[in-house]
Amino acid sequence: MENPTLNWITGLIRLASWVVCLIVVAAFILFATHSADGATAGEVAQLGNSAPLTKTAADKPSSVRQTITNASNTLTSPFTNVFNTTNTWGIHASQLVIALLLYGFGVSYAVRWIRLRRE
Repeated sequence: MENPTLNWITGLIRLASWVVCLIVVAAFILFATHSADGATAGEVAQLGNSAPLTKTAADKPSSVRQTITNASNTLTSPFTNVFNTTNTWGIHASQLVIALLLYGFGVSYAVRWIRLRRE
């Protein structure tokens, strides 16, 4: 006999897991695009033999982007220094992989385990 309360709780946990994974992936994509944009501006400045482009008010991150980044930093803060690297790409990639393993696979596995134990 299925328990409707258990189904509701496990569904809510799965939804939260998906939301957390989407936040972490979105933050990584925003980091990657920002890094690529910065590299492109630097290369254009080198090719044109001009001074590097200065930051303008338009270069400031939007409030939505800042919110996503802050949420991702909060969610990945427990495993910030798991790998001893100073490379920003390495830090962000390792945080992404660990977050997806923990919040995605780990939570889904735990929810499945709970449902099997209760049946």
